[in-house]
Amino acid sequence: MQKTDAIRVAALERLLARCAELSDREKTLVTGMSTAVVSKLLSSMVGKINETTTTNEAQALSYARMVDELFDLNLADGVAELCDT
Repeated sequence: MQKTDAIRVAALERLLARCAELSDREKTLVTGMSTAVVSKLLSSMVGKINETTTTNEAQALSYARMVDELFDLNLADGVAELCDT
């Protein structure tokens, strides 16, 4: 998920550059919130793929490929490896 974190960091840096008046505490809070939002979004997506893997490997791989295509996250290879085990 390096790509998502790179996108998050780049967006955060742009925001912080425009909001120079934020205190260190406020910057820390905004940084934490950005990390939490991205983590929650990805966690639900990856969780659903992992859950589906236990019951329907073909569908899980299909989900992973769709997510990979939509978000360019390279999840399909990881799920394919899980399905092969």
